Amino acid sequence: MARTVTGHNGKSYSSLPFRCGGARICYIFHETFGRTLESVDPLGGLNTIDILTAIRNATGPRPALFVPEVSFELLVKRQIKRLEEPSLRCVELVHEEMQRIIQHCSNYSTQVIEKCTRFQELLRFPKLHDAIVEVVTCLLRKRLPVTNEMVHNLVAIELAYINTKHPDFADACGLMNNNIEVKQFEFVSFERKSVVTQLYQTH
Repeated sequence: MARTVTGHNGKSYSSLPFRCGGARICYIFHETFGRTLESVDPLGGLNTIDILTAIRNATGPRPALFVPEVSFELLVKRQIKRLEEPSLRCVELVHEEMQRIIQHCSNYSTQVIEKCTRFQELLRFPKLHDAIVEVVTCLLRKRLPVTNEMVHNLVAIELAYINTKHPDFADACGLMNNNIEVKQFEFVSFERKSVVTQLYQTH
């Protein structure tokens, strides 16, 4: 089974017209799961009302000049939570492929035994063969909840700490600071013009 997953058992899969074993798992990770994550809109499910409500709830009775960090983290965590469902679906797809690998290895090993006289004695114990398949299948089934729990933990870790030191946040902060400086300059210029206008009108 391990050789089937790693791709070193190519003879048994060479005649199949579709991806199987490790190739199929690789496809699930990089194509199915990868494209699903890429298709997730970071702002999906958020509208202007949701954002304004989060900001107002974080500032209380005082109007906010900038987006409060509390409301920002609240909205970000809401979006991160959306990654949990496709991750669990990826686990399910890999589990299904592993089950197919078990069945394939079982059928292939039986065919090989029938061709080898030195192993024909094993055909006398069909219950042993079925028991081996059952044990491996049961082991795989037991690991599924553990794997799902690991996915939940990984998402919980991301939700527990929002890394605002990330370069993307640094760029955003730099852009915000530039905008603040521009607004301050415009405000000062407007105030100066207002003062000059008032002085001119008084004289």
